[in-house]
This record gives sequence, C-alpha cells and structure tokens, in this order.
Amino acid sequence: MRPTLLCILCVLATGCHRGETESSPSANTAPTSHKAIVAFCADCHTLPNPASFDQARWQEEVEQGIRIYRQSGRSDLVIPDVDATVAFFRADAPDEIVISKPERVPNDRFVEKPIPWPSDNKPASISSIRVLSDDDELPRFLLSDMWTGALTMAEVTEKGFQVTELGNVSHPAHIEPVDWDQDEYPDYLVADLGTLNPQSEHQGSVWLLRGQPSGPPQRHALKLGLSRVADARTIDIENDGELDLLVADFGLHFVGSIHLATNQGLREGVPELDWQVIDPRPGTISSPTIDFDQDGRTDFFALITQHYEMVEFHRNLGDGRFEKNVVFHAEDPASGSSSIELVDFDQDGDLDVLYTNGDTFDDGLAKPNHGIKWLENEGSFPFTVHEVAVMPGCYRAVSGDIDGDGDTDIAAVAYLATEEVAKYPEDTFDGVAWFEQQDDGSFLRHSLRKNTCEAATCVLIDWDGDRDLDLLVPPSTADHQPQDALRLYVNQP
Repeated sequence: MRPTLLCILCVLATGCHRGETESSPSANTAPTSHKAIVAFCADCHTLPNPASFDQARWQEEVEQGIRIYRQSGRSDLVIPDVDATVAFFRADAPDEIVISKPERVPNDRFVEKPIPWPSDNKPASISSIRVLSDDDELPRFLLSDMWTGALTMAEVTEKGFQVTELGNVSHPAHIEPVDWDQDEYPDYLVADLGTLNPQSEHQGSVWLLRGQPSGPPQRHALKLGLSRVADARTIDIENDGELDLLVADFGLHFVGSIHLATNQGLREGVPELDWQVIDPRPGTISSPTIDFDQDGRTDFFALITQHYEMVEFHRNLGDGRFEKNVVFHAEDPASGSSSIELVDFDQDGDLDVLYTNGDTFDDGLAKPNHGIKWLENEGSFPFTVHEVAVMPGCYRAVSGDIDGDGDTDIAAVAYLATEEVAKYPEDTFDGVAWFEQQDDGSFLRHSLRKNTCEAATCVLIDWDGDRDLDLLVPPSTADHQPQDALRLYVNQP
C-alpha cells in the first residue's frame, strides 16, 4: 500500500557518547550541538538507528526531515544546522549497507505450481487475501487488487479454480466479509486508499458491497473523504449483537486516524453510522478485532507505522472508550513495520503476535534490520520479543504447522524493487521462504524463491484437500503488469 515518508525528523542516532563542546548559537545561527540536534529529532519519536542508512543517504534524510517539520505548521522547536546534523549522523553510519546472505537449508517440502487465472481481468497487485473456507472445505477466499481496483471471490471447485468479480473501487487495501442485515446474501466491507501514491488529499473511502438475490453486490459508500483507508473491520462495541465499524485511516504525515463508527440502525440494509475519532495519530495499517481479555467486549490491536512503529492493544472499556497498551515498540522510527497476525504462537492458551517489518515503499531500501519477530504474551505489556529471522523487504508472514510436527512454523514473502535487489550479490534475498521451528525454539530457513521479491501478501491454506498447509502467493509486481497465474507452493511431505 504505499506507506509514507517518516514524520518530522528521522535523522539522528543516539550517538551522544561522542565527545563535543556545547555551543551557544547566536540569534542568527542554527545550533550545532548534539544536545540541540537530539532535542529536535527526538521530540515526536525515538532516535533513529544510524545504521538504517549509509553515509551518503543522510543528506537527503536530514533535508527531508526538516522540510516535513516546516510543513507541519509547528514553530515550537529550534531547527538545528543542517551540515552539523548530517555530520552528527554520518559519524556512526556505515559507508554502505551490508546485507549478508542468510543461512539456508534445502527445501524438500514445497513444489511450486502456477494456478492459471481463469478470467480476462487478471490480477496485478494483490494487497489482501481473506480466507472464508473452513479447514475441511475446498478453498474459498477474497482478493483485493490495489492496482486494478478489482474485488474478487476465488474458489476451488470440483470443476477447477473459479473467480467471481464482486466489483471495483479505486485502490482497495483490504476486504472483509460482513453481515449487517443478516440476510442470506453475503456482504463485503472494503477499505479503499483512494490513491496509490502517498498524498494528503482526502480520497480514501469505506465501502459496503451488499449482496443481492441475483447479480453482483451493490456498492454503498459508508464514508467518503477520508485520507487513505488501510483497514476496516466490524466490531461489536457493547456486545449487543449490533455491528459497529472500526476504520484505520492511514493518511499521510499530519492527517489520518483511527475511527469508531457506531451503528445507529439500518436503512434498507445499510447501516447508519455515528463517527468519532478514537486515536488521532496517522499511520495505522492493520486493526484486527478480537475479545482479547474475554470480558464480552470486542477489543482491537493496531499496527501503527510512519514514525511510530509500534503494535498496540486497545482494551474496550465500554461507551466507546479504549485503554491503550504498548505491545511492542521498534527502536528505530525507520523500521518499516508491515504486518501483524494474532495467533497463539507457543500454544499456551493465550494470543501472541506475529510481526514483520520490511516496508520499502517509503525509501526503496533493503535493510539488515528487516525481518520477522514473534511477540510472546506473558500476561503483561509489552510482550516479550523473539527474533525469528532477518528478511529484507519482508512484507507479510503467516503461521501454521507446516511440517505436521505439532509446533508453529512461519511462511513469509518480501517485496523489493528489482534495482535494489541488483545492488547485492546473487541469492542475497528471499522473495518467498518458510521457517521451520525446532525443539529449542529456533528456526531453520527454507528458501522457496530467491532474489525475485514481488509479493505483498500470502496465505497458508489446504489447497488440495490432503490435510496439510500449502502456501498461496498472489502477485504484487512493481511494474503492475497483469499476471496470468497465482503462485502456489504445494506441501509434499
């Protein structure tokens, strides 16, 4: 989905250990001291890691950060000297970014198989997959295409793979099934960015595709004029059986927020909603809902990107109020958080979080701190962080018992521009990989596709009905050319 540039100044490291002499700037001189530089940078986020960019890049990052601050309309901070700021950061930045080839073990489980697309309206940039089928059913799932705007129902039938076009919006980021009117015709909730490129214009929307007795669903606008809507989920705020709406408006820089829209009743099957902002910060890209504390009220988690780079749990207190708890906070505001999945990863009866960071839509750069973590719920906040693997460009990870040994494994995909991949030695990057959990909690890495990193989402699903998990990887190519097939990795133990 094109996350935005970092907010305010993501330019400095914690390098205050370096010796210096404090300066007292005159009225016409921008301050050059480390203290003044850090005070400016750390005002709205943590101090970035100098290793996030090489030395040459920091001139651009500093100038960009100061420009964004000026655009914010704020005037309460003192802007430090540009040259001093660049020099400050470059002192601990590497000459060049080094990404080592990962240790891999041979893949002897998955066999790649293309699934031909059965219609002329071929996918180009799939942003989300929502599985609808149960484990004992033939696969049935929803797809949203960021580039073409297509919303599709796909299913495996006795006659083969079939697709049904549900409709189109501008740039859909997410699609969910929903049943406000409780009739026999399926409805769908769609989060629409409204624009592919990051911008502050309010073109985002939330749509309802309402099922009909015959023909395609009817499209109804639940909300127009939002900034860039990345996610929309139903949520029962009062546990009264009436579905309300939670909307993650990703936005850009200074616009965007999390909205709660409470259900005021239906008019011809479409809800009338009362809207309020419950979190004014931009940058939320995922907001899964669940009754986490089992108190009968639906809570939600939020993955907040831009310069916040954190996972939060919002506990439902009733009356539209939520208590915010930090589950995880990345150390670097340029981490590039990209996805979360709620799962009982260690199978101890509570929910943990599978987390990835590898978003490169902002700066286009592969980074050695990109990868996969799982966040362990030990009954308090924040959760305990467990490193799984480094995976530059990692955009999505999903979990399941891939090898059938009873523990939780991981599959993941990466999205990197071809020109970025070409900067590094061959076989440095995994575009598709799975990670086999060992008895000691470590993971063996199996590469399924090297150096071609063109997927933004994936799903584990029993495609062929043999009771093991296959990996479906739809296209999300950088050139947005329509693709003739989905990519399926068939599990063959």
